[in-house]
Amino acid sequence: MSLSSDYTLHRKNLIGSFLESENITFKSLIKIKSDASPRKYYRIQNKKLLLMDADPRTNEKLTSFVKIDKILLNYGLTAPKIYKKDILNGLMLLEDFGEDTFSKILNKKNEKTMYKNALEVLSVLNNKGKTAPTIKGLKKYTINEQLKETSLFFEWYLQEHLGKKLDKDSIFSFELNLKKLYKKICTKNRTLVLRDFHVDNLIKRADKKIGLIDFQDALLGSSSYDLSSIIEDVRRPISRELKDMLIKYFRKLTKEDLEKLKIEIAYFSVQRNMKIIGIFSRLKYRDNKPRYMKYIPNAKNFIRNHLENQELRILKEWFQANRINV
Repeated sequence: MSLSSDYTLHRKNLIGSFLESENITFKSLIKIKSDASPRKYYRIQNKKLLLMDADPRTNEKLTSFVKIDKILLNYGLTAPKIYKKDILNGLMLLEDFGEDTFSKILNKKNEKTMYKNALEVLSVLNNKGKTAPTIKGLKKYTINEQLKETSLFFEWYLQEHLGKKLDKDSIFSFELNLKKLYKKICTKNRTLVLRDFHVDNLIKRADKKIGLIDFQDALLGSSSYDLSSIIEDVRRPISRELKDMLIKYFRKLTKEDLEKLKIEIAYFSVQRNMKIIGIFSRLKYRDNKPRYMKYIPNAKNFIRNHLENQELRILKEWFQANRINV
């Protein structure tokens, strides 16, 4: 195939030179439908390889991907082997895990087993966070980072989508409330948090191992964040019964306190789903990708349910005071 017309001649030449040394031609590239990311992926015919094209102009984090990939492999988890990389130009040849993402193969018959398998991966990250030395050079998932993410909700969903602009005092009040909750609830920050641990980024390989992808945004934080990501995935909501079972299973694997775990899940689900609503709105209005808006009702439902948790009552009161319906 030929590369899409949005590629400049210079970028096409860079990619061509990168592939040429591996005897790979443009004709052997099959474009893979991308998620919300600006990265592009191509499957290479007759080879178990993917081309990752992370154009530096899109501010993609290739150095972070390489670092996290190495950590995951050292933990004994299944991250792609990197066969060739050009960090400067944002190009990489990766191991191809195949097409069996969780989003494609999950069904009512296998979901219990597959979700438990996913939590077993998370338990490795959680338990390594308790015993392994702090990962040098990896930033923490701080409250300031979380506030930066929730600001997307105000800018792109409330203001751009609903036409509702909050004053500075209202936003300051929200930030103060979230800071209070973070200080009270989020006391452990040593775990590698992948931050995109959902059904599109988990692949069941032929050897039954779970392949991990799209982890370049990982930070040090609480494993409850990734846990909330997978059990409350806007792309595939699960039943209350299955969710409760999975929380208890994760607790069994990690020996975490069950009630504390539930509170952390509630906190991170509200924070994360506010971010998601903001990102999906931005994809529609800035990037002309409206297809993700269909998931916003699921995100709002997760927020609404968790605001009933007494530990989060100050957030519920804030939403009510500012007449924001979720």
